[in-house]
Amino acid sequence: MEQPKWDTPIEDLREFLQFAVPLRAATLAHDLRGYSPDETRRLLIGQVRSGGTALGSYGDALQFSDGRPRTGKRRDRVIRTTDDLVGGIAAAALLAQLDGLGGVWVFGDYYGTGSPECHPLAPVLDLPLSGPEAA
Repeated sequence: MEQPKWDTPIEDLREFLQFAVPLRAATLAHDLRGYSPDETRRLLIGQVRSGGTALGSYGDALQFSDGRPRTGKRRDRVIRTTDDLVGGIAAAALLAQLDGLGGVWVFGDYYGTGSPECHPLAPVLDLPLSGPEAA
């Protein structure tokens, strides 16, 4: 089985994150019930760090492929990196909510509560990340 050739890999990643991050945030929020605010904050910060480390170390695996099937370690690395990225974004959104900011902006998309337009750190410019407009 050959790897798919994506026309818009960033847009596909954004679409995946739009589905996965809210689900992970709900799971994290459920799992953290009963913890003290300090414990909750500490656990969420750990999750954010894990996501950032995975993205910094192995983010290229999410973007680039030589066209060969990803099997074994390469496939596992992509799966773990994606899982850590989703968990990190979800945890960052929950931390922002704890701090009264409502949510976070990632790759041009808003994850959190409330209206993104009212978010104090809302992007000023709406720049396309890929596609013909980016050229």
